[in-house]
Amino acid sequence: SSDAHAVYLVNNKETEHDEYENKESYYSKSVNERIIKAGYNMSNVQYTGEVFSVYFAELKEGHANAMMDLFNAIYHRFIMIDPDMSKAGFSERSGNNFTAMVIDSVINKNNTHLEGVVYPFDGQEGVVSYFGHKSESPDPMPELPGLAGFAISFSVGSKHELMINSFELIQKENSKKVKGKYLMPNSSDEVGNNNFGFIPFQPLKD
Repeated sequence: SSDAHAVYLVNNKETEHDEYENKESYYSKSVNERIIKAGYNMSNVQYTGEVFSVYFAELKEGHANAMMDLFNAIYHRFIMIDPDMSKAGFSERSGNNFTAMVIDSVINKNNTHLEGVVYPFDGQEGVVSYFGHKSESPDPMPELPGLAGFAISFSVGSKHELMINSFELIQKENSKKVKGKYLMPNSSDEVGNNNFGFIPFQPLKD
């Protein structure tokens, strides 16, 4: 499923999740339909997800950076770290002066007892200080013209209910509270019921 869509994106230089029958290498319209057509048994699947990253160049290296771009994009990250994710398929295709990296996933609710996934994780190294939110679709901060700070998130499995009473990000050097936007559970379809995110209004200090 993921490979079929990567081929479609490359051959048509497309940047959409849906496919169209009049385009080259058409496989099936939606990610759900593509996963079914690929032969996956959907009997226990609650819903499906797809994230992709595209570049108007043929990448020969730097694939790790492309993967990190997906984790840095908060709405994409929620899909990738969903504690209920059962399986995922990965594909990357280059050609036609274009590169597409596609990850399709299936999610089974109540599939895990995992209490939560925080990102970035404790002690993580190499975390960037900024978030180029304009490159994510939909844009989680359309009201902000410039770069935001790196997004912090927390997700729980469907066996748990996520309730946020308070959250603060504090600058270590002066103990000042960092201002930002809160993505609360149930606030939008992209955030969902079991996710929380905080996006600083300005890039963080390195």
